Amino acid sequence: MDTLTARGFSTLEILIAMVIAVSTITAVILVFFGGQSTILSAQTNAEAVTKAEQLVEAAQALARHDFNLVNAVATTTDGVYQKSVTVELQSDYLTKLVTTFVSWIGDHGQELHTRIDTLVTNLENVSSPNTCNSTLTNAAGWKSPDHQVYDFGQLGLNSNNGNGYEVSSIQAFRGILYVTMVDTPNTDQSTLVTFKIPNDPTTQAPVLLSKVDNNSAVGVGLAGTVIASTTNRVYLLAANPYEAIFHTCINTTGTNKSCAQLQIFDVTDPAALAQAIYNFKLSTTSPSFVNGTSAGQATGNSIFYRDGYVYLGLTATQSGPEFNVIDVGGGGTPASFTNPIWKGGYVVGNGVNSIFVKGKYAYITSPNSQNLKIIDVQVGSPTFMQLVGSYSPPNAPQSEGVGSNHGRAATVVGDTVYLGRTYGAKEVYILNASAPSTPTVSGSLDVGSGNLTSVYGLALRENLVFLLTKSQFQVWDVGNPGTIVPWTVSGTNAEFSDAQHDLGQFGNGGAGTSLDCEGNYIYTALASTQGNTKDMLAVLYPGAPAFDYTVLASPLSQSIKQGLTGSVTVTVTKTSTATALPVSITLSGFQNNVSYLPLTGSCTPTSGSCSVTFTVTAASNAQKVTRTVTVTGTVPTRTTEFELTITP
Repeated sequence: MDTLTARGFSTLEILIAMVIAVSTITAVILVFFGGQSTILSAQTNAEAVTKAEQLVEAAQALARHDFNLVNAVATTTDGVYQKSVTVELQSDYLTKLVTTFVSWIGDHGQELHTRIDTLVTNLENVSSPNTCNSTLTNAAGWKSPDHQVYDFGQLGLNSNNGNGYEVSSIQAFRGILYVTMVDTPNTDQSTLVTFKIPNDPTTQAPVLLSKVDNNSAVGVGLAGTVIASTTNRVYLLAANPYEAIFHTCINTTGTNKSCAQLQIFDVTDPAALAQAIYNFKLSTTSPSFVNGTSAGQATGNSIFYRDGYVYLGLTATQSGPEFNVIDVGGGGTPASFTNPIWKGGYVVGNGVNSIFVKGKYAYITSPNSQNLKIIDVQVGSPTFMQLVGSYSPPNAPQSEGVGSNHGRAATVVGDTVYLGRTYGAKEVYILNASAPSTPTVSGSLDVGSGNLTSVYGLALRENLVFLLTKSQFQVWDVGNPGTIVPWTVSGTNAEFSDAQHDLGQFGNGGAGTSLDCEGNYIYTALASTQGNTKDMLAVLYPGAPAFDYTVLASPLSQSIKQGLTGSVTVTVTKTSTATALPVSITLSGFQNNVSYLPLTGSCTPTSGSCSVTFTVTAASNAQKVTRTVTVTGTVPTRTTEFELTITP
């Protein structure tokens, strides 16, 4: 009995010991795997932070290269992570708030994320930043833009009579609209006018602030303009188109308004405009040696400003440079806005239509066969005012009519030049100028036929280029320069003839002459087509997002025996925030003796999606073959496909 009891206790003790051992091992294993999960989570968190930091570094690198390259990045997948970037332009127009966001699914199915906010700064032309927001708001709305149109009588000029105003330039800067006229009615010869941009330009008209005549002694106003701001002053610099005889006229003190190619206005108080503070004439007897012996030669035509330097383009001279660099403080004293000093010039051999300066280079357009010239404008450079590179399109100037194929407008973002031309074979070229000596074509665009397709205004925002032609306002997706497509609801250029794009249907009808942008609004001048120079101001903005959707067939592949039926379900999914519209659906591409019902299906994806089921019947004599069937939805047209095989 004692022996048996001893053995029994021994067995029990062994069993207890085994249970304890197993429990201990299990606990150790659980702790081990739990610790491993914790380690993996920590690694994932750290990796997510690294990816968010990399997105920030990428945005900072873009800002150093070109502030306009810093834009939102749509969500992308990177392994287990979803990454995105949002960008918000700040009210100073010099900084952007960049938010990088990285999310992932945790071990227990919870959504986790890391976020980094940082500010990037515009390092170029800090005193006078571009106030057009390169980051699009409601990009889809630009597929069907809306607008408001005003003649200048409606905006308070000439006792509410808008006849006789011929607009030469529009500049939007920090909430003020600066409008210049090249011609005016005799009853109100205001050639420089300022307006307050309202809080909501979609419903409110600009408010007249002030006006002034740049030169009451002559009947000609101003040409191209640009805004220059310093720490405490704001200036409007204007190319003066008055056709003085510069060979003989005298202006040594900056006071002769009738003998100047450049006029400088202090517009610090836009509600109290005054006469020009300086009227600058390029010297005919000493450098620059710019000479004009007849009317129309060497007059002010185009202008650009950057970091204390004015870049002035003239009409063709009798002799001397048409492109000139003038110091108004960029090189320090004694140069200033009241003491401009000529620094150098370049002989173009023709009029300068537009100027854009980025980095050390100026990109100028002209009617020459070299539509675009790239010139070194870095003062002090060994190659200052020398030609660095150029681009000559295949179609020569005048080859398709008088005024055709001229260089007309240019803008530069990063290393890419967007060249706008007068009417011809191709009115837009996209050039890679990373090597300025040899710009190469990345893409080109023919914006339409006829002689009303000249590009008079051009702006780039993210992947969209906004064009103002003589007859239309057009928006194109240039994200892939090799395949440029219309940014319209239908994806075709047919919509450029509708009431949202055709300038002839804006107000009393007009032709585009000038374009500028501030924030998310485009401001354009429209020359009257009524013959009374009743030019108009048009304010364009994105319309309500257009209805759009995708179609998907299910199943994507199926077989039907001869003499039997099958079915396919087409699902319509709404992809925009617009109100859903009915979508008509048809099928096409069947072989003979295969039919379907209904012949036309229809549904409205009110709640996000809807579907239509089609019955497909194969007759007993239907051909035994595999065919691709096309599914087509309309308003707008969207398609998909599925594969149908008829078997015996």
